Amino acid sequence: MLDTIKRQKLFFFSLAGIAVVSLILMTSFAYQSTRVDYDDKSNTSLKVDSGVLDVLFKSTEYINNLNMPLSKDYTNSGYSEFTIDNSNSTSDVAFYIELIELDYMESLKTEDFKYTLTEVVNGIEKVVGEGDFSYLSGDSIRLLFGDSNYLNINKSEIKKYRLYLWLKETEFNQNDLENAYFKGKIKITSVFKSDVYENTLKHNIIANATNNENPLYATLKDSSTVSLLGDTSNVSELVKVDGDSEPAYYFRGNVENNYVNFANMCFRVVKLESDGSIKLVLQSKDNTCENIVSDYVVSEDTFGYVSLDGKTIANVENIREVLTNFENKLGNNVTKLKNGSWCYNSESYKDELGNTNESTIGDNEALYYEDYVNLNKNIVKNNCSNSLDGYASLLTLEDVLLAGVSTNASKSYLDGNANYLLLSKAFYKNGVDYTYIVKNNKIDTLSVMEIGNYRPVIRLINGIQISSGNGTIEEPYVVD
Repeated sequence: MLDTIKRQKLFFFSLAGIAVVSLILMTSFAYQSTRVDYDDKSNTSLKVDSGVLDVLFKSTEYINNLNMPLSKDYTNSGYSEFTIDNSNSTSDVAFYIELIELDYMESLKTEDFKYTLTEVVNGIEKVVGEGDFSYLSGDSIRLLFGDSNYLNINKSEIKKYRLYLWLKETEFNQNDLENAYFKGKIKITSVFKSDVYENTLKHNIIANATNNENPLYATLKDSSTVSLLGDTSNVSELVKVDGDSEPAYYFRGNVENNYVNFANMCFRVVKLESDGSIKLVLQSKDNTCENIVSDYVVSEDTFGYVSLDGKTIANVENIREVLTNFENKLGNNVTKLKNGSWCYNSESYKDELGNTNESTIGDNEALYYEDYVNLNKNIVKNNCSNSLDGYASLLTLEDVLLAGVSTNASKSYLDGNANYLLLSKAFYKNGVDYTYIVKNNKIDTLSVMEIGNYRPVIRLINGIQISSGNGTIEEPYVVD
């Protein structure tokens, strides 16, 4: 049975029109039911229908006769259904979904407790977003739906959705969830699509570089006019490069307006990727953006390596532990990050110019990795011959070269007082792998057995919004 939420009023905050609809969601696993209600306060052209659904969860052998929602996927789980009706509107709408006023058992803060949102079209469901509650903290969480966190409804459209909450069936005994509970409200916030774009970090970065109203702003340049490995001491640029679908942009030189406050820390924008995500590198572990000695270092450790038959070989997966610790400090903010593969070069050659490909290492032989060969040829390129998964990673040799760091004295926004490791291998000699680092603001190499510093990199999702700022150190872009 569907209960109609009456038309909601648009609340105006600066340029953004925001309609908020709250649906009460209560999932008590022991109680075996999911209820949806509504909070009707005002009127607007946007209309939401919410349903009430009783859900019975099947018991499994892992629960000792307890009725718990263990499933291999969302299709056997309960859901809350709602409809967004934009049929009477003359404007396209984007909206995002949060769970608010949450009350839950701490044991449900696990990657096995998941949510899935589907769109229902002619009785057929299509997954439009999914995630888990492993980073849940406090009494609210914004759900991640798609690359941008937004769902779009065009004018005159009506869309039906189902939100599933479910517990993944695993091989482990889950008796600790015997009395688990999870309840709260679904909050739907809508904004006009034009306002969404104008308030994005990407739009503001490009607009500031295009207008160039402030002498501190980087100047927009086309890559065809830029000397990649040239001197950057007196350069401050946002360089446009043709991408797979959309152009990509990277900052280069002594840039002074790429500061971002996020998760109570300060970052610098490295690159606007062609898929819409935005690569940031840590500047300081608080939001002051001051470049204090080693303030952007989150840990000191080796690059990671394994020893086989007297050979010490880099093991990129070993850096995940340090990066995972950093990701955990971000808490619920990871819902605003792109999770996935981080490309790096890993092909190897017998000679320094890459004429002979080689994947095995003989005794007393040297190997030269792809980045080393490219640097010798004055080539700046990441061929993505390998990748590392996760929310966080390290800068690559390509990143720092594009920013203006070189093997000689240079000047770029990445300059600071601490050395840091790169996700780029250099060569293998005398039984040991060497990786690239930035040392004294220059590109250098380091044995994978020696201690280096970790300076994390993250990617904000496509369409991420800012609440204020112009990117300068005095007024950094603020991502709430």
